[in-house]
Amino acid sequence: MSADPPLLEVRDLSVAFGADRSREVVSHVDLDLAPGEILGIVGASGSGKTTTLRAILGHLPRGAAVTSGSVRFEGTDLLGPGSAELRRIRGRRIAMIVQNPASALNPLRTAGDQMRRLARDRGERLERDAMRELMRMVGIADADRVLAAYPHELSGGMAQRVLIALALAAQPRVIVADEPTSALDVTIQAQIMELLRTLVDERGVSLVFVTHDIALVGEYCERVAVMNRGAVVEQGASDEVIYAPRHEYTRGLVEAARPLRGGSRAGAGR
Repeated sequence: MSADPPLLEVRDLSVAFGADRSREVVSHVDLDLAPGEILGIVGASGSGKTTTLRAILGHLPRGAAVTSGSVRFEGTDLLGPGSAELRRIRGRRIAMIVQNPASALNPLRTAGDQMRRLARDRGERLERDAMRELMRMVGIADADRVLAAYPHELSGGMAQRVLIALALAAQPRVIVADEPTSALDVTIQAQIMELLRTLVDERGVSLVFVTHDIALVGEYCERVAVMNRGAVVEQGASDEVIYAPRHEYTRGLVEAARPLRGGSRAGAGR
């Protein structure tokens, strides 16, 4: 991990549902994200990883609330009274890539129109050349065709690249990617992960990568936090956690990945 202070620092974060906040779904989570780092958060469905992300971004569903903890971005608390700082930062300094491009993109608007509207919402203007450059950055060669296309005219991998371009348009320091490859086949999945890693290496973006696939974490992430039942049960350098897991739940994830992936690939990609 970098010696620099954390870019994003989560301490003692808890989230609960219910009018009396009695059903705790995230429990006392601590996370750090260093500049230029890829942090993996891994766990099965229902482990609390997506709820943790939504709490960090202030996107909790109705009936859920943060009951303890702090989230600091560049030293500023994002969970303070009114959360005005979070509203200013979200979508600009911290951007999110969601799991399903089909649900995130407006089916009635072209990719280019959505990109322009997003910039307009931030009080900016995005020129055609700038949009073409964003397309190039995410590996789209025929930029004009894709910018003029509606979401249903794009493949899953191409739509995911468009979502990444939308995230990059604000020049964020942190990208939060929630299961960004789960709906894609293995070949396209690898292309998207290589693209995200290239953006980290070449543009200095920091990435929080949420997944159920511990083998992907081993290949692409410097550090990993393993979540189960709303709590972080183990975290550390990816190769250490995957090759020498201390917690029984982590060992189960690693063993389950071996038949599918031919064993852990921790450290292979960086």
